[in-house]
Amino acid sequence: MIELASGSYQFRVNYWQIQGVSADSCIASPVFTIGDHDWLIRFYPSGRGYAANLFVGLDLELQGESKNVSVIFDFGLFDKDGKPSFEDWSKGHHHRWSWIAHTFEHNGSTSGWYQFIKIAELRDKCLRDGCFTVVCTVIVLSADCAGAPKKSSGAAPAWSLPHHIGQLLESKERVDVTFEVGGKIFSAHKLILAARSPVFKAQLFGPLNENGAESIVVDEIEPWAFHALLHFIYTDSLPHDANQLEDCMMSSIVMMQHLLVAADRYAIDKLKLICEEKLSESITNETVATTLALAEQHNCPQLRALCLNYAVNPKNFVEIALTDSFAHLLLSCPAVIKELREKLKNKSVPFNQS
Repeated sequence: MIELASGSYQFRVNYWQIQGVSADSCIASPVFTIGDHDWLIRFYPSGRGYAANLFVGLDLELQGESKNVSVIFDFGLFDKDGKPSFEDWSKGHHHRWSWIAHTFEHNGSTSGWYQFIKIAELRDKCLRDGCFTVVCTVIVLSADCAGAPKKSSGAAPAWSLPHHIGQLLESKERVDVTFEVGGKIFSAHKLILAARSPVFKAQLFGPLNENGAESIVVDEIEPWAFHALLHFIYTDSLPHDANQLEDCMMSSIVMMQHLLVAADRYAIDKLKLICEEKLSESITNETVATTLALAEQHNCPQLRALCLNYAVNPKNFVEIALTDSFAHLLLSCPAVIKELREKLKNKSVPFNQS
């Protein structure tokens, strides 16, 4: 059984307190407790490392005797009106993921962001009554069947963070949102989804969810593909058992094509990259046109280039042009067809677009 504990802590900082603090130097918060573990926040007002003197840095640090504590956490800020903001403070710069999943191994272990917010933006957007407030939200995951106390100096339990979170998905403990996909219902945890997908974060916590909806209908995704997407979000891996994909009667290539679309829709970049790699290794005369169309429509430039190079091979093109998927490519991706026609001019292959 997986235990789930969460909480938040507000760290109020006087703006004048941070004046003159040099780069790579921090201000530490008081120690606070969430999930029976002690923590503190390290705030770098002048930045650190490569982001020194440009961005404010923030770290969460484990304190005390706890070891191998798996958590998901995030930092937020109150704006000048004293309201918590969901803004991605680094938007337009080096993007930071909104949440971090991390296992803190021992006392003093840290994780966080070098580039949380520009120093100037912190002053302009968050200063109120001469102070600003950092909010840290922590979700602690632990397995009580591991047999170890929460605060222990013993050996690390044989539980990994993906296993912890995957157990939450299977147990459905404390689920707080459901999705209806092709007539099937999937349950999940809002915070987990928001931690892994900026699209889910906006949908579940941002302006798009003003009414606090707890049931969402998802269109244009197959149920098995949504199941695989959730499995990846929770475990950082694809289902290894075909039965977990509900006995989907599809080739592995077609499955990867569907998952690529789902990964791009929810901005799960790692899953999208895995799908691209699998598809690039499995280009055939029958599948290249469909894969090329997906690469064009879902911004996969390397996969697109591989498909084009394959298609302009005279030995391949004649068979490709006779497939139904090539007819779809003609209608859906005119820019690709134009480029393909130009490449074929030098290959002595007749091309008729009619």
